[in-house]
Amino acid sequence: MKKLYFSGDIVTMSGQVTGAAEAVLIENGRILKIGARDEFTIEENDDTVQKINLQGRTLLPGFVDPHGHISMMGTMSVMANLREDESFSDIQNTLETYMKDNNVEKGEVVVGFGYDHNFLQEGRHSTKDILNEVSTDHPIFISHASGHVGCANDAALTLAGVDENTQEEEGGVIGRIEGSNEPNGYLEEGSMITVQSHIAPKMEMDHVKLALLGQDIYLQNGITTAQDGATSHETLELFKDLAENGKWKMDLVMYPTVVDNPEDLKVNEDYTKKYHNRLKIGGYKLFLDGSPQGKTAWLRAI
Repeated sequence: MKKLYFSGDIVTMSGQVTGAAEAVLIENGRILKIGARDEFTIEENDDTVQKINLQGRTLLPGFVDPHGHISMMGTMSVMANLREDESFSDIQNTLETYMKDNNVEKGEVVVGFGYDHNFLQEGRHSTKDILNEVSTDHPIFISHASGHVGCANDAALTLAGVDENTQEEEGGVIGRIEGSNEPNGYLEEGSMITVQSHIAPKMEMDHVKLALLGQDIYLQNGITTAQDGATSHETLELFKDLAENGKWKMDLVMYPTVVDNPEDLKVNEDYTKKYHNRLKIGGYKLFLDGSPQGKTAWLRAI
């Protein structure tokens, strides 16, 4: 069905429209015509065209996400939200409230996301003693806003089998209590992923539901083209299935990690560097170091 939008600020972002952009005609998600209001007399008299009065609101093209991880959005949205926390005490309160509101039972894992040590009053990352004060019965893991570092309590370290004898993954870091090899809960890169790999199976997740939830969050914020960096093979197949069944509504560019998925471009030629069912594999993702924000990247002191 055709839709005619009018009576609002219509921002084209193209710089190519001559005269006033007072109305726009759309069909099946594609723009057919844009121009002055009096150019749409036929459409306004056509009962098959849906007329949408913007009532002074602004209409503009969808945003393009230039670097993101939409496959993580739905999952993160059901975690404890630490983005606004400004201290260790705030993090503890957020986790406790999350556990209460979600009726988390004894022994179930608790995951929080989004704290940034750069904006905490303490000016540093949490250690396991902070999280142990929240609970020693629940494995707790909190992830930094960068997604490259985090912290686990004793229960989470035990679940992952991390102790004083555990060797660090290549490129990873296991924080240690000063004067000993005992882990202090702080984790970086590969060592963090090891702990996460033991926590994730303990979380009940409907991956289809969470993927669609992530899509809804993007669309509600006006993003119509998304990126997914470090797309796993399983996630790529999930997106393909959603698209083939008409459930994927936005353009998505995926970047599988070349180390883990070296054949993905070859076996998905229909999607490689061209859109198919609104999906495209833009290329591979490479990891050379880590996060500037989390200070795990190669940095030079000046």
